[in-house]
Amino acid sequence: MSSVFAQQDTAETISGTCYALSFERGENDVRNLMLRLDPSDNEDSAPYLMTLSLSYWDVPNERFGTIAGCSGGDKIHCSIDCDGGNAYLTLADGGVLNLESERLRLEDNELIDSALANVMDADGGELRGNFVLTPVDDEACIAEPEAIFAELEIGDMLPRVTALEASLNRLGLFLAYPDPVFDEKTREAVVAFQMQYGFAPTGVVDQATDQALNTIVRSTIGGC
Repeated sequence: MSSVFAQQDTAETISGTCYALSFERGENDVRNLMLRLDPSDNEDSAPYLMTLSLSYWDVPNERFGTIAGCSGGDKIHCSIDCDGGNAYLTLADGGVLNLESERLRLEDNELIDSALANVMDADGGELRGNFVLTPVDDEACIAEPEAIFAELEIGDMLPRVTALEASLNRLGLFLAYPDPVFDEKTREAVVAFQMQYGFAPTGVVDQATDQALNTIVRSTIGGC
């Protein structure tokens, strides 16, 4: 560690700063990783909390993450209770952050958007290895996974269908009360929309249909 960084406690130096790392496909199973260290509000817990999130290649639409209690000092020790693993943070020359992860358990699994397919239903498992992260200007500091759109079709039962029917209702194409069931009435309304706006009348809400519907509905909102 350089003398510049040694003059100040590492935890104090990096607190509130977002650090990130991205890999190309084939370099690592991890696609991107972001973390931030913040002071803890709980006087009875560790003085700092590390919030970490990441996404994996070939696991689209899902992010994984965890929150670990951390010490202060020049080499920050972060851990999760009940043998949830350990991580060590050190600051190096150039302001980069070294993360050494020893079986750090990824406890949070989040589907980023109900409009996207949960194609893997994956378990984040544990993060192991050494990573070098650089500071980034990102207030949210949350890793973003690959996004794959999921089509809607007859037989689907999802909250997205309720939103779809509400949009079609706003355009006068669906005259029933919106519910989560994509049935024949829903399909007929989708076909009517597709025919009206120049799409193939498949009755399936693909990404092009979805984007057009959202754009047209937004254009009807507001005004004097």
